[in-house]
Parts: sequence; structure tokens; C-alpha cells
Amino acid sequence: MVIEYFYLQAGEKEMIGNVVIDERFPLPVVQEDLAYMFNNDKGIPWAYFIKGMVYVLAEEIDPENHQKYWEFLQNYDPNLAEKLVAEGAKAAEKGAKDWALRYWQVAARLDGNQPELLYNYGMYFLEEAARANENSKREEMLEKAEEYLEKAICIKGDWALPWYRLGFVYRHLGDWAEAKEAWQKARELGVPVEVEAEIEQLINDIDRIELVESQFKSGRASLAQGKLKQAALLLQPLVKKYPDWWEAKYYLGLTYRYLEEYDKAIAVLSETVKQAPWFISAYNELAMCLFVQGELEKAADYLWLAIAKQPKDAGLWTNLGLVYQKRGQLDDAAKCFYKALEFNPKDAFALNYLAELPEEYRRPC
Repeated sequence: MVIEYFYLQAGEKEMIGNVVIDERFPLPVVQEDLAYMFNNDKGIPWAYFIKGMVYVLAEEIDPENHQKYWEFLQNYDPNLAEKLVAEGAKAAEKGAKDWALRYWQVAARLDGNQPELLYNYGMYFLEEAARANENSKREEMLEKAEEYLEKAICIKGDWALPWYRLGFVYRHLGDWAEAKEAWQKARELGVPVEVEAEIEQLINDIDRIELVESQFKSGRASLAQGKLKQAALLLQPLVKKYPDWWEAKYYLGLTYRYLEEYDKAIAVLSETVKQAPWFISAYNELAMCLFVQGELEKAADYLWLAIAKQPKDAGLWTNLGLVYQKRGQLDDAAKCFYKALEFNPKDAFALNYLAELPEEYRRPC
């Protein structure tokens, strides 16, 4: 995005808000607003210059002007930070998230203790968490959402909305008790009737989950101890009763794999990757089940999907090399094994599989 600078005529001064500027003050306008400027006989509204300053400061360009712009914005209007928060909210509603963040970033510098600003930041990160493909990125966004929503509550504890949203953050982070407490607090403070009904359902869901959580933990423990049939007996009813519980499906699929019931494992793990596309381990386990069943092309497809999300995972590259080795594509297999060793030079599996290849394929790629 291009910034154009304009200046007052020589010797001219103008009082803008509480600030006097002269011909030495560079007035920035973003390129997207230039057309309005040339088509408006009344001149450029000062809101466009402020928008330009927001862009320069948020994007950290032309640093020689930063001090002037901060001083201008701090003295222009005592309520400017609040107005910038509102402009950011409007931009977010229109889908212009870059502009929303720019307005909020500058508003935070002017006055970082506005609960509305902190709430908007929290909601931005909550929405980004929903879009994240990688589990680590999703968790990072949720933790930032938690930070900003909790800050908003610290300043304005009787505001129901951030409590309500914070409940979803806690739930996604697996903090069931805190989610329940946040929703109860929102209900106490007062929410619309339809939201109150939703909260009631959400709390009921948590109560049910708490009842079965011990069963889920027992199933995972049985799997870890090698008690595979017991693990299956504990996990099967959970998957049946809670079809959206992808984590239970993953561990049931893993159990089926170790029981060598590959058709069942493939069915359950296929559902898992659809419900939790960020969870890389499910792709890997599904691919290995397909590999054992001889469905090598599908196995490779799922591994490539996982690698696209987590390209530096040595284990994924090793397994992909194993698939290519089974298909007789030895050159591709060697490339995958070397790629695995690039990210983990001590990967024993990659080293062993590479050593099994004919000598002409063991050259570095």
C-alpha cells in the first residue's frame, strides 16, 4: 500500500483539534483514499489524514515521522483511542482485518486500558484460532485470546460478553471447570434469553463430559499399558455416544491399529482427520494403516497433507519414504529419507531404511 504526503502552503498554519500544524508537517494519505481526494471539492476530511498516520505507525514505515504523529494523535482528541477502537470494529465487520489490527494497535499505544479494545483483540485471536490448521498455532491463538479477554474482565468485571467468550477459549484449551465458571458468571451478569439457553446447554455438555472423562482417561491408560481389548471396550461407547469427540476417535483408531483391525482403524481415523484437520498424528496413523493394507497411493496422499501442515516433521518424511520404497520408487524414497535426516540427523528409522536401499540410491540428494 502506497502513502502519499501532502503539506500546507508555505506560511500557512491550521488548528486541528487541539494541535497546530504548519507547512513542515507531512500529512499522509493512503493510496486507496486518493481517488476520494481528487473527486471531493471540499478537500480531504481529517479522518483520512489520521487514517494515514495509523497506517504509517502500525506498519512502522517512515520512522522519521513517528514522533510527530504520536504527538499529534495524543493531543488531537482525548477520546481518539476510543474512536480508533470503534473504527477497528467497523473494519473487522467488513472483513478488513488488517485495518482492524492497525486501528487497535495504535489505540492500544494511546490507551491500552480500554476494555472494548482488549475484547476486540481477544475476539480476533479467537477467530484466528478457529482458522488455524496447525495445533501449535491454534493453541497460541487461544492463549492470546485468553490473555486479552481476561484483561478486559480485570478492567470491567461486570461485562457479561467477555465472560461468555472466555468460556469458549477455556473449553477449547481443555479447561472444562474454568469454562463452566466463566459461563455461569456471564449468566449471572445478564445475557439475552437465547444466549442464556445456549449457556445452559454448554454447561450441561460439560457436566456430561466430566462424567465420562475418567472413562476416557482409563481408556488411554489401558492403551498405554498394552491392554488393547480393555481400551477398546472403554473407548467404543464414548465414540458412539459423542460422535464429535475427535480425540476419543483418535485413540480408538490407534487401539484398532495395534489390534491389527485395520479396516476399523481406517474408518475411525478418517473421521478424525475430518473433524480435527490440524491434528497431524491422525494423518500419520491413518497413512500407516493404509500402508499395511496396501493402499499406498492413499497413504502417500495423507502423508503429503500432513507434511503441508508440518513440513519439518522428520517422522512424516520417513514414513513417506517407506511408502515410496514399498511402491518401488526408490529414488523418491531416498529423497524422503534424506529429507527426514535434514530435520533430525539421528532419526534411526530413516537411517535404517536408507541403509536398506541399493547403494546407487544412498547418495545424498
